[in-house]
Amino acid sequence: MPLIGDFELIEPANWLFQSHGDVADCKRRAESYREANGTYEGAEYGNEEFVRQWALARLISHYDYPKE
Repeated sequence: MPLIGDFELIEPANWLFQSHGDVADCKRRAESYREANGTYEGAEYGNEEFVRQWALARLISHYDYPKE
């Protein structure tokens, strides 16, 4: 297992910094993906925000990084 842990999909409704332009754009793309596929599973391969949000969540929850 990697030091930071295994990947876990975080749904866009739970993403941090949703008012940021890049995050908002990726959230729209994620919703389009879900509408087309019925799930978010696999969206992380075409939408980097899923991986970025997972990394942020791990850093905050496991390594006590501040949210801001």
